[in-house]
Amino acid sequence: MTYYIKDIALSAQKALIAMITPNMRYISVGLEQNTIKLLFVFDNDILEDDRKNISIIVNKIISDYDNLNIETQSITVPANENLPKFSKCYSRCVFYRKENF
Repeated sequence: MTYYIKDIALSAQKALIAMITPNMRYISVGLEQNTIKLLFVFDNDILEDDRKNISIIVNKIISDYDNLNIETQSITVPANENLPKFSKCYSRCVFYRKENF
């Protein structure tokens, strides 16, 4: 079966509905072979509530793509710092918070 990143990105955006917290700055998704890769960027320490939300988001995506693996990475980048350039494996931004600097 062929998978397209645009479809996986839409699944991720659907999974994010009502799951975004004020601590989330940026979320991207990518596809490498049979693995969906999710990157979550937070601006403060990653709280237990954030971890629970990530788990729920992953489970929602798995319900659409139960035959693919999912890997997540969560990092903290303070709001007063620019986001770094991320690996090409995270090719689609699915959430980017508006920030005023």
